[in-house]
Amino acid sequence: MPEPQGLPAVGTVFKNPNGKLDRNTFIGEPGLNAYDREQYVFGYELTHQIDDVWSLRQNARYAYVDDRFAAVLHGYSFIANPATGVNNQRYTDRYAIDWKQTNKVFGIDNSAQAVFNTGDVNHTVLLGLDYYHFNSKFLGRYDRNPPGIDLYDPHYGQPLDFSQAAANPWDDTITQTGVYVQDQLKWNRWFLTLGGRFDWAKIDYDHPLYVKPSTTRDQQFSGRAGFGYLFDNGITPYFSYSNRSSRWPAPPTWTARHSSLPPASSTKWASNTSRQVLTVSSSSRPTRSTRRTC
Repeated sequence: MPEPQGLPAVGTVFKNPNGKLDRNTFIGEPGLNAYDREQYVFGYELTHQIDDVWSLRQNARYAYVDDRFAAVLHGYSFIANPATGVNNQRYTDRYAIDWKQTNKVFGIDNSAQAVFNTGDVNHTVLLGLDYYHFNSKFLGRYDRNPPGIDLYDPHYGQPLDFSQAAANPWDDTITQTGVYVQDQLKWNRWFLTLGGRFDWAKIDYDHPLYVKPSTTRDQQFSGRAGFGYLFDNGITPYFSYSNRSSRWPAPPTWTARHSSLPPASSTKWASNTSRQVLTVSSSSRPTRSTRRTC
Protein backbone atom coordinates (compact mmCIF):
# COMPACT_ATOMS: atom_id res chain seq x y z
CA MET A 1 0.00 0.00 0.00
CA PRO A 2 1.37 3.48 -0.83
CA GLU A 3 2.15 5.39 2.33
CA PRO A 4 3.17 8.99 3.11
CA GLN A 5 6.95 8.55 2.88
CA GLY A 6 7.65 12.24 2.43
CA LEU A 7 11.15 13.62 2.13
CA PRO A 8 12.24 17.07 3.37
CA ALA A 9 12.30 20.03 0.98
CA VAL A 10 15.94 20.66 1.95
CA GLY A 11 17.75 18.09 -0.13
CA THR A 12 15.02 17.62 -2.75
CA VAL A 13 13.79 21.10 -3.72
CA PHE A 14 16.41 23.20 -1.93
CA LYS A 15 20.13 22.61 -1.49
CA ASN A 16 21.44 20.49 1.36
CA PRO A 17 25.11 20.65 2.43
CA ASN A 18 25.17 16.84 2.31
CA GLY A 19 24.06 16.76 -1.33
CA LYS A 20 20.87 15.92 -3.18
CA LEU A 21 18.57 13.28 -1.71
CA ASP A 22 17.61 10.22 -3.72
CA ARG A 23 13.83 10.42 -4.19
CA ASN A 24 13.64 6.63 -3.78
CA THR A 25 15.07 6.78 -0.27
CA PHE A 26 12.98 4.61 2.07
CA ILE A 27 12.88 6.00 5.60
CA GLY A 28 10.56 3.39 7.14
CA GLU A 29 11.30 -0.12 8.36
CA PRO A 30 11.05 -3.08 5.94
CA GLY A 31 9.90 -5.33 8.80
CA LEU A 32 6.99 -3.04 9.67
CA ASN A 33 5.40 -2.01 6.41
CA ALA A 34 2.06 -3.77 5.85
CA TYR A 35 -1.56 -3.16 5.00
CA ASP A 36 -4.02 -6.05 5.23
CA ARG A 37 -7.76 -6.03 4.56
CA GLU A 38 -10.44 -8.67 4.93
CA GLN A 39 -13.93 -7.86 3.72
CA TYR A 40 -17.13 -9.51 2.58
CA VAL A 41 -20.67 -8.45 1.71
CA PHE A 42 -23.82 -10.50 1.34
CA GLY A 43 -27.51 -9.77 1.09
CA TYR A 44 -30.83 -10.90 -0.31
CA GLU A 45 -34.06 -9.61 -1.86
CA LEU A 46 -37.47 -11.21 -1.34
CA THR A 47 -40.72 -10.33 -3.11
CA HIS A 48 -44.22 -11.75 -2.75
CA GLN A 49 -47.38 -10.85 -4.67
CA ILE A 50 -50.33 -11.27 -2.32
CA ASP A 51 -53.13 -10.41 -4.78
CA ASP A 52 -53.89 -7.95 -7.56
CA VAL A 53 -53.46 -5.03 -5.17
CA TRP A 54 -50.80 -5.81 -2.59
CA SER A 55 -47.18 -6.97 -2.90
CA LEU A 56 -44.43 -7.28 -0.29
CA ARG A 57 -40.68 -6.77 -0.58
CA GLN A 58 -37.72 -7.14 1.77
CA ASN A 59 -34.09 -6.24 1.04
CA ALA A 60 -31.20 -6.84 3.45
CA ARG A 61 -27.43 -6.45 3.28
CA TYR A 62 -24.52 -7.04 5.66
CA ALA A 63 -20.94 -5.85 5.15
CA TYR A 64 -17.78 -6.56 7.15
CA VAL A 65 -14.41 -4.81 6.69
CA ASP A 66 -11.32 -5.46 8.81
CA ASP A 67 -8.18 -3.33 8.24
CA ARG A 68 -4.67 -3.46 9.69
CA PHE A 69 -2.04 -0.84 8.84
CA ALA A 70 1.41 -0.82 10.41
CA ALA A 71 4.33 1.31 9.26
CA VAL A 72 7.12 3.68 10.24
CA LEU A 73 6.44 7.06 8.67
CA HIS A 74 8.40 10.23 8.08
CA GLY A 75 8.77 12.91 10.71
CA TYR A 76 8.67 16.67 10.24
CA SER A 77 12.12 17.95 11.09
CA PHE A 78 15.85 17.27 11.05
CA ILE A 79 17.43 16.02 14.27
CA ALA A 80 20.95 16.06 15.63
CA ASN A 81 23.49 13.57 14.33
CA PRO A 82 23.71 10.96 17.14
CA ALA A 83 27.46 10.62 16.56
CA THR A 84 28.32 14.32 16.80
CA GLY A 85 25.32 15.92 18.48
CA VAL A 86 25.20 18.49 15.69
CA ASN A 87 22.18 19.04 13.46
CA ASN A 88 23.84 18.86 10.06
CA GLN A 89 20.56 18.28 8.15
CA ARG A 90 21.37 14.61 7.63
CA TYR A 91 19.12 12.81 10.12
CA THR A 92 15.32 13.06 10.31
CA ASP A 93 12.87 12.06 13.00
CA ARG A 94 10.16 9.43 12.42
CA TYR A 95 7.05 8.01 14.06
CA ALA A 96 5.48 4.55 13.96
CA ILE A 97 1.82 3.49 13.87
CA ASP A 98 -0.05 0.21 14.26
CA TRP A 99 -3.73 0.68 13.41
CA LYS A 100 -6.50 -1.91 13.46
CA GLN A 101 -10.11 -1.10 12.58
CA THR A 102 -13.21 -3.26 12.14
CA ASN A 103 -16.42 -1.93 10.57
CA LYS A 104 -19.74 -3.78 10.44
CA VAL A 105 -22.82 -2.52 8.61
CA PHE A 106 -26.30 -4.03 8.45
CA GLY A 107 -29.34 -2.61 6.69
CA ILE A 108 -32.83 -3.98 6.05
CA ASP A 109 -35.79 -2.45 4.23
CA ASN A 110 -39.36 -3.79 4.43
CA SER A 111 -42.05 -2.38 2.17
CA ALA A 112 -45.61 -3.05 1.04
CA GLN A 113 -47.00 -1.72 -2.23
CA ALA A 114 -50.65 -1.34 -3.20
CA VAL A 115 -51.93 -0.50 -6.69
CA PHE A 116 -55.61 0.51 -6.92
CA ASN A 117 -58.03 3.10 -8.28
CA THR A 118 -60.29 5.65 -6.64
CA GLY A 119 -62.65 6.76 -9.36
CA ASP A 120 -60.56 7.94 -12.32
CA VAL A 121 -57.38 8.29 -10.25
CA ASN A 122 -54.81 5.48 -10.21
CA HIS A 123 -52.75 5.08 -7.02
CA THR A 124 -49.45 3.33 -6.35
CA VAL A 125 -48.97 3.47 -2.59
CA LEU A 126 -45.73 2.45 -0.89
CA LEU A 127 -45.42 1.84 2.87
CA GLY A 128 -42.11 0.95 4.45
CA LEU A 129 -39.93 0.45 7.50
CA ASP A 130 -36.13 0.37 7.32
CA TYR A 131 -33.34 -0.14 9.84
CA TYR A 132 -29.62 0.69 9.69
CA HIS A 133 -26.86 -0.40 12.09
CA PHE A 134 -23.20 0.60 11.85
CA ASN A 135 -20.41 -0.28 14.31
CA SER A 136 -16.79 0.82 14.13
CA LYS A 137 -14.05 -0.43 16.45
CA PHE A 138 -10.54 1.00 16.30
CA LEU A 139 -7.29 0.43 18.18
CA GLY A 140 -4.33 2.68 17.44
CA ARG A 141 -0.86 2.09 18.90
CA TYR A 142 2.01 4.52 18.42
CA ASP A 143 5.74 4.95 18.85
CA ARG A 144 6.09 8.71 18.65
CA ASN A 145 9.84 8.72 19.23
CA PRO A 146 11.44 5.87 17.30
CA PRO A 147 15.14 6.15 16.40
CA GLY A 148 15.85 8.68 13.65
CA ILE A 149 17.36 7.66 10.35
CA ASP A 150 20.25 8.84 8.21
CA LEU A 151 18.69 10.12 4.99
CA TYR A 152 21.93 9.65 3.05
CA ASP A 153 22.94 6.25 4.50
CA PRO A 154 19.82 4.61 6.03
CA HIS A 155 20.25 1.61 8.30
CA TYR A 156 17.20 -0.47 9.19
CA GLY A 157 16.23 -2.86 11.96
CA GLN A 158 16.20 -0.37 14.84
CA PRO A 159 13.91 -1.29 17.78
CA LEU A 160 10.41 0.16 18.15
CA ASP A 161 8.44 0.62 21.37
CA PHE A 162 4.66 0.95 21.01
CA SER A 163 4.18 1.14 24.78
CA GLN A 164 5.53 4.71 24.99
CA ALA A 165 2.19 6.30 24.03
CA ALA A 166 -1.27 5.38 25.30
CA ALA A 167 -3.32 3.29 22.91
CA ASN A 168 -6.21 5.13 21.28
CA PRO A 169 -9.29 2.86 21.05
CA TRP A 170 -12.84 3.69 20.14
CA ASP A 171 -16.10 1.76 19.79
CA ASP A 172 -18.89 3.72 18.09
CA THR A 173 -22.33 2.50 17.04
CA ILE A 174 -24.93 4.28 14.90
CA THR A 175 -28.49 3.01 14.58
CA GLN A 176 -31.29 4.55 12.57
CA THR A 177 -34.91 3.47 12.13
CA GLY A 178 -37.22 5.07 9.59
CA VAL A 179 -40.81 4.76 8.44
CA TYR A 180 -41.96 6.12 5.11
CA VAL A 181 -45.03 6.44 2.90
CA GLN A 182 -45.48 7.49 -0.71
CA ASP A 183 -48.43 7.80 -3.07
CA GLN A 184 -48.08 8.24 -6.82
CA LEU A 185 -51.36 9.40 -8.33
CA LYS A 186 -52.21 9.39 -12.05
CA TRP A 187 -55.23 11.05 -13.65
CA ASN A 188 -55.47 11.17 -17.41
CA ARG A 189 -52.07 12.60 -18.37
CA TRP A 190 -51.40 14.26 -15.02
CA PHE A 191 -49.35 12.59 -12.30
CA LEU A 192 -48.57 13.62 -8.73
CA THR A 193 -46.14 12.10 -6.21
CA LEU A 194 -46.34 12.76 -2.47
CA GLY A 195 -44.01 11.19 0.08
CA GLY A 196 -42.60 11.56 3.56
CA ARG A 197 -40.51 9.71 6.12
CA PHE A 198 -39.64 9.99 9.80
CA ASP A 199 -36.30 8.85 11.22
CA TRP A 200 -35.07 8.07 14.72
CA ALA A 201 -31.28 8.07 15.17
CA LYS A 202 -29.03 7.01 18.06
CA ILE A 203 -25.25 7.14 18.40
CA ASP A 204 -23.27 5.40 21.14
CA TYR A 205 -19.78 6.84 21.63
CA ASP A 206 -16.99 5.12 23.52
CA HIS A 207 -13.66 6.97 23.31
CA PRO A 208 -12.10 6.15 26.71
CA LEU A 209 -8.89 8.05 26.02
CA TYR A 210 -10.77 11.37 25.69
CA VAL A 211 -14.30 11.31 27.11
CA LYS A 212 -16.69 9.11 29.05
CA PRO A 213 -19.01 6.81 27.07
CA SER A 214 -22.21 8.55 26.06
CA THR A 215 -25.38 8.13 24.00
CA THR A 216 -27.10 10.82 21.93
CA ARG A 217 -30.46 10.64 20.16
CA ASP A 218 -32.40 12.65 17.60
CA GLN A 219 -35.39 12.41 15.27
CA GLN A 220 -36.41 14.20 12.07
CA PHE A 221 -39.11 14.35 9.38
CA SER A 222 -38.46 14.85 5.67
CA GLY A 223 -40.82 15.03 2.73
CA ARG A 224 -41.06 15.53 -1.00
CA ALA A 225 -43.65 16.24 -3.70
CA GLY A 226 -43.65 16.34 -7.47
CA PHE A 227 -46.09 16.65 -10.37
CA GLY A 228 -45.99 16.59 -14.15
CA TYR A 229 -47.93 16.18 -17.39
CA LEU A 230 -47.39 13.81 -20.32
CA PHE A 231 -48.06 15.45 -23.71
CA ASP A 232 -48.99 13.55 -26.87
CA ASN A 233 -45.56 14.21 -28.41
CA GLY A 234 -43.82 12.49 -25.50
CA ILE A 235 -42.60 15.67 -23.77
CA THR A 236 -43.14 15.56 -20.00
CA PRO A 237 -42.45 18.65 -17.86
CA TYR A 238 -41.89 17.68 -14.21
CA PHE A 239 -41.61 19.86 -11.10
CA SER A 240 -40.51 18.63 -7.69
CA TYR A 241 -39.84 19.83 -4.16
CA SER A 242 -37.97 18.02 -1.38
CA ASN A 243 -36.94 18.83 2.15
CA ARG A 244 -34.33 16.72 3.90
CA SER A 245 -32.93 17.22 7.38
CA SER A 246 -30.07 15.08 8.66
CA ARG A 247 -29.56 16.08 12.26
CA TRP A 248 -27.00 13.56 13.45
CA PRO A 249 -26.11 14.05 17.11
CA ALA A 250 -22.69 15.61 17.59
CA PRO A 251 -19.95 13.43 19.13
CA PRO A 252 -18.86 14.35 22.65
CA THR A 253 -15.31 15.03 21.43
CA TRP A 254 -16.85 17.86 19.35
CA THR A 255 -19.34 19.27 21.85
CA ALA A 256 -16.64 19.41 24.52
CA ARG A 257 -14.93 22.10 22.43
CA HIS A 258 -17.76 23.60 20.37
CA SER A 259 -21.43 24.38 20.59
CA SER A 260 -23.98 21.87 19.36
CA LEU A 261 -23.89 21.09 15.67
CA PRO A 262 -26.67 22.74 13.63
CA PRO A 263 -28.93 20.42 11.63
CA ALA A 264 -27.69 19.64 8.14
CA SER A 265 -30.89 20.42 6.24
CA SER A 266 -31.57 21.02 2.57
CA THR A 267 -34.53 22.23 0.53
CA LYS A 268 -34.61 21.59 -3.20
CA TRP A 269 -36.83 22.81 -6.01
CA ALA A 270 -36.28 21.16 -9.39
CA SER A 271 -37.82 21.06 -12.83
CA ASN A 272 -37.13 18.59 -15.62
CA THR A 273 -38.39 17.91 -19.09
CA SER A 274 -38.19 14.44 -20.59
CA ARG A 275 -39.18 13.19 -24.01
CA GLN A 276 -39.95 9.67 -25.14
CA VAL A 277 -38.46 8.96 -28.57
CA LEU A 278 -39.47 6.01 -30.73
CA THR A 279 -36.40 4.24 -32.11
CA VAL A 280 -35.84 1.10 -34.15
CA SER A 281 -33.33 -1.51 -33.01
CA SER A 282 -31.36 -3.94 -35.19
CA SER A 283 -34.12 -6.52 -34.74
CA SER A 284 -36.62 -4.03 -36.27
CA ARG A 285 -38.61 -3.99 -33.06
CA PRO A 286 -39.61 -0.49 -31.86
CA THR A 287 -38.24 0.57 -28.49
CA ARG A 288 -38.61 3.71 -26.41
CA SER A 289 -35.81 5.80 -24.98
CA THR A 290 -36.06 8.85 -22.77
CA ARG A 291 -34.23 12.12 -23.19
CA ARG A 292 -34.22 14.59 -20.34
CA THR A 293 -33.29 18.23 -20.14
CA CYS A 294 -33.22 20.53 -17.16
